[in-house]
Amino acid sequence: MKKKILALAAVAAAAVLLPATAAHAYGELSGPNSGSVGSSYSYEVTGLETDDPVTLYVENPDHDAEVTPAGTVDSTGTPVDGAITFDVTFPASGEYTITAEQPEGEGVIGTIVVDVTVAPDDIANTGFDAGPLVWFGGGALILGAVLVAVMAVVRRKNASTPV
Repeated sequence: MKKKILALAAVAAAAVLLPATAAHAYGELSGPNSGSVGSSYSYEVTGLETDDPVTLYVENPDHDAEVTPAGTVDSTGTPVDGAITFDVTFPASGEYTITAEQPEGEGVIGTIVVDVTVAPDDIANTGFDAGPLVWFGGGALILGAVLVAVMAVVRRKNASTPV
């Protein structure tokens, strides 16, 4: 009897203390979780009823403006055959959160966190080649060391010879 009361009390405490979770809509959001600046990527929401509008939010806390998915006016679309695809182009590097939602309180379909980096080919090349400069600097250093050594030998020689 005591075990039943303890179990019931634990369930009641968990129900009271655990936070409420948001409604989860049906469907699934899929797409890449990494990308390059300036490249376009497709994110697809599947498993939907036709005529169920879907809104895609693309947010980056490091940048003030939201990114509008390419090809959509207000980032809301209506699925055809239970699926809809959004094309997203990332303007800057950083971590983006992509969230697909159904309006009117039906809930979040899914969320993907995307790490966007600069492609190695996009890094600026200033055209500076340090090779000749290093050789010139090294040669000047060696020449200076030889000059100091010669001066020390000459000074010693002159100091030891009486005038």
